Amino acid sequence: AVKEFLLSANTSPPGDHLQTVKQQVQDLQKSEAFFRAITQNSSDITIVVNTKGIVTYVNPSVEKVMGYKPEELLGKSGFDFIVPADMPRAFLDFGKSMLTRDVRIPNTFSLKHKNGSVRVLEGIGINLLYDPVVQGFVMNVRDVTDRRRMEQELAASRRKLEETVEKRTAALSLANTRLSAELAERKKAEAALAESEERYRDFLDNAPIGVAIVDLKGQVQYINKRIEHLMGWSHDEIVGKSGFSLDAFDERTRSLFAQRLKTPVKDDTPQIFEIPVQSKSGNRLWVEVIATPLKKDGIPAGARIIFVNLEERKRAEEERRELTERLHRAEKMESLGILAGGIAHELNNILGILVGYAEMVMMKMPDEEPLKKHMHNIIKSSERATSIIQDMQILAGRGVRVSKVIDLNHLLDNVFRT
Repeated sequence: AVKEFLLSANTSPPGDHLQTVKQQVQDLQKSEAFFRAITQNSSDITIVVNTKGIVTYVNPSVEKVMGYKPEELLGKSGFDFIVPADMPRAFLDFGKSMLTRDVRIPNTFSLKHKNGSVRVLEGIGINLLYDPVVQGFVMNVRDVTDRRRMEQELAASRRKLEETVEKRTAALSLANTRLSAELAERKKAEAALAESEERYRDFLDNAPIGVAIVDLKGQVQYINKRIEHLMGWSHDEIVGKSGFSLDAFDERTRSLFAQRLKTPVKDDTPQIFEIPVQSKSGNRLWVEVIATPLKKDGIPAGARIIFVNLEERKRAEEERRELTERLHRAEKMESLGILAGGIAHELNNILGILVGYAEMVMMKMPDEEPLKKHMHNIIKSSERATSIIQDMQILAGRGVRVSKVIDLNHLLDNVFRT
């Protein structure tokens, strides 16, 4: 640069300008020394290559970053140090940069370190081939290997985190779906249970037998409508009261009832006994009591009491006896009917023969024959006997035989025509 400046200075006229020229040369030398000091001591690498990619200048920072001394790189192709994978892109970018001017071009390449490792350099390049002082493509780059590694590790960690979050989200979504399904099933089960409990309570409320529930202290927890109807006391007059103190029991019955309920049983077998009770109106009736133990978590908690009116039973037994007697009478009538049917069948056969022969005898008798009148009476009596036999057949359930006169000539005529 000083040489070029001096050449240009020789064209100027001598004289007063000599001192000025010397001063300018000194200033230029100082400026070059200043910029050289900056590039020589910069932490970044400054490298200049010509149009063929040959290194014409590189600052000392290259040794710290790449392990090469500047003199080991000067005169060599910069492409020899680029890893093969980045080589096509390096040629393409370098070719494009040759067509630019005063354009800062960002670039990133992986280069081979002297120790064999790979370093990633990132920086800015500018085409100064047209500059008579530089005459090269200048690149200022820095080592970003550690930063790139950290970025890659961070990206890998981010991907792993995203995968973990995605898996956890999917798991939570699946768990939420299962939970929703379980909640739906639980609601469905609760609704079914509530419906079942309602049907069960409705069944108990309207059962034809009296049902009550008492706790271990004998306090009434529940009664159904049958007990209200049977005893005459309302629900509010009994529930919540001590069952042993109700006016329905006399002292002897109350003592027996309490003793039976407090007596431990094996295998939860129901206790069955009969006691007299008195309704609110004063009517006395005998009931059969069936006491079934109730447990909560395996521990006795009360009893379910069933009252059966021995009177819904005596009436049923009487009705059953009446039905049995009616069945026996029907069976007897059926036996008589079978016997009457058999007898009627046999008598019918005999009368048929008797009437047949009597009619044949009358056909051969002249009208003036005195005996013809007696034969006529025989036939009439036979007809009355036939009527009696028909009544017996009706009794036997075999229906009534109907007789009518048939024109045999007409019947034969129809047969032959067909």
